[in-house]
Amino acid sequence: MQKLFFVLPAALALLLCGCQPPANTAVDARELKKAQQIEVIPAGETDATEIITDQGEIEDFVETLDVPGWVLESLPDGAEPIGVFQLSQEATLHPGQAETDGTLYDTAALTLYDDGWLTLETGGLDMAFSLQREAAGSLAAYFR
Repeated sequence: MQKLFFVLPAALALLLCGCQPPANTAVDARELKKAQQIEVIPAGETDATEIITDQGEIEDFVETLDVPGWVLESLPDGAEPIGVFQLSQEATLHPGQAETDGTLYDTAALTLYDDGWLTLETGGLDMAFSLQREAAGSLAAYFR
């Protein structure tokens, strides 16, 4: 009976405390790392000035984003876009498919704004975040 009084509270504590999601669950950086191509498109332009396809460079880019440092907030009025990072990848393979046709599909757009703001558009969602100063500066450097 004493074991039951020890095991039951421990199991409840594990269920209630140990399985909680991280504090910022709005964006999962692992999903962004699945991109196979990132187009860097300055504001006011339609063509990319840089296209990143190397997986190592894509992973470095996602690390530069510092997703855990993002804070979900409303985009301030008058925020001026600096540029867009368009993320693309091949379609997901489904059971029975041997390979894809190699076509890349847009999966997310990250629009960088002045003063350290960023919007994420993906799957019909549009969210705005404030960025850490270092991340905002590193991302702005892609457009210089």
